[in-house]
Amino acid sequence: MSFHFYYSIFNFRILKGSDIIETDLHGYYLAQTIVQYYKKDFNSRSPYITAERPLRLALRACTSQLEPFQLDTMLFFPSDLKICASIESNKGMNALSRDRARTTHLRPLVFLSIRPVGSSLHCQLSFYGYQGDYRFAPDLGYYQTCQRSISQHLDKLVEKEKDILVDSKSPTSIPLLNSTTNNCPIHSLPGTIRELNACKLKDGQWYELSFRSAIQYEILITEKNIYQQMWVNHSTTFVFKPDREVWRNGTELYWLQRLLQLRVKMKNCEAVRYLLKLDESWSSGQLPVTVFIDYQVRENAYVKHSRHLGNGTLMDGWFTGTFPVWRTPELRTHELCVQFAWPRSLNQYRLCRTFLRGRSSLDCDPFSYYTQYSVASKSENNKNKLIINFVIYIIFILFFS
Repeated sequence: MSFHFYYSIFNFRILKGSDIIETDLHGYYLAQTIVQYYKKDFNSRSPYITAERPLRLALRACTSQLEPFQLDTMLFFPSDLKICASIESNKGMNALSRDRARTTHLRPLVFLSIRPVGSSLHCQLSFYGYQGDYRFAPDLGYYQTCQRSISQHLDKLVEKEKDILVDSKSPTSIPLLNSTTNNCPIHSLPGTIRELNACKLKDGQWYELSFRSAIQYEILITEKNIYQQMWVNHSTTFVFKPDREVWRNGTELYWLQRLLQLRVKMKNCEAVRYLLKLDESWSSGQLPVTVFIDYQVRENAYVKHSRHLGNGTLMDGWFTGTFPVWRTPELRTHELCVQFAWPRSLNQYRLCRTFLRGRSSLDCDPFSYYTQYSVASKSENNKNKLIINFVIYIIFILFFS
């Protein structure tokens, strides 16, 4: 049944788009409501499933006593400080109910791989999908419904290492026993004790966290009376470093900017000076970072001009350079992009910084385009606010005294 049927109910005769010759105002609004309802209902009944994507990675300080660690409380961190880590995704129980109603079979899984930067040892976990929040540290997220199954899993690993040496061909992950019978969200755990120990996070250490989701589902095609199987996948990699902080969370780009700062300054609308700087805790001697620097000019999503500025290795942890601006009268976006990686990195990462947006490079204000892209922590922001409020208070006292 098409939407034109609903228009004919209310005796519509439409000419040249929106020129209504004969209509009833009440019927028109009612018809619009019906059309929007059926469009929404059609979208909700669409059999196609979207991928589960991570929204943000959250790290917070935690021990056996979690309550004292609040943002508004000043306390010294204990020596046994642990890092609580979790990933928030875009699909929860509501999305699971909705997607199950669209399909005849649904099997979602989420795979997490945590690896210290530069190390060959990694920790692989898998969860049943649509959890909305995936805790993986400390103690594998400490899911109470999984404790019995995890204990049985650890016993198997200990007995395995007592009998024989760990085989290099042993599986990297082993399905968890009885995990589906007690509502445990964990699907599988690492296959060795060494890999299980790699799941523990240490402050000051850089990590790569690979998030990969895979949803397998089946739908019934009524026209052909057959079942069709489909897959929808997504993968994202976070690069992060736990610190002795109360709380911090952000997207993959937010965490990536904590590793590599890219500062850009345009001078007299003719040249651009930039600075690349790695985090101070990064060991450039042991893990040299290779960078590829490009300058590009875009018009919406289309690249109109690009220039490779160079590539090299940040042996000292920083690099600076200058390049001329492409002179063009069109209103376009000018940006500097850096692609970088290091030995045994999971991905090649990319950062872009815009220094001229929607304006001509022949007519620009050089003083308004200084952009310093460094990420400030919440504690730093709160400290700056306190200083500003204190200065305002002193001025107020001096003025009225």
